[in-house]
Amino acid sequence: MIGIVVQIVLGGRVSSHYAGLACPDFPTCWGQWIPDNPLEIVKIQIIHRFGAYMVALLLTITLGFAIWKNFPTTSKRLLQISMYLLVAQIILGILNVFFGLPKLVTALHTGFAILLLMSSYLSLISRAVILTSESERRPEK
Repeated sequence: MIGIVVQIVLGGRVSSHYAGLACPDFPTCWGQWIPDNPLEIVKIQIIHRFGAYMVALLLTITLGFAIWKNFPTTSKRLLQISMYLLVAQIILGILNVFFGLPKLVTALHTGFAILLLMSSYLSLISRAVILTSESERRPEK
């Protein structure tokens, strides 16, 4: 969840520095994964992209762990919703690049970021509530 918060901050930095169109292509930026001597706004865009890759990796690992360790159904479902929202986020980010930041797509990208944060947070809360209630039912030794 911390990764999602950091990614939202990075997205705000992209927006505030008008770096949304700094890389005109995807998945590379100016035909390179890391361009030689990039401008500052290109660096900001690249950091945001790599942040998205990290969030995707961490969320995938978290969902896999939740399934492997048989987390409660509510937690797993919320993590699955988070994965769907993440896929939507990535698609919206790509659409922003290809179509030059249309207002609707940009607004949806921001809104889905909040939904992604909320669903991952609710998954954590759900897991914590269940763990707390289980520990309260155990007799003290």
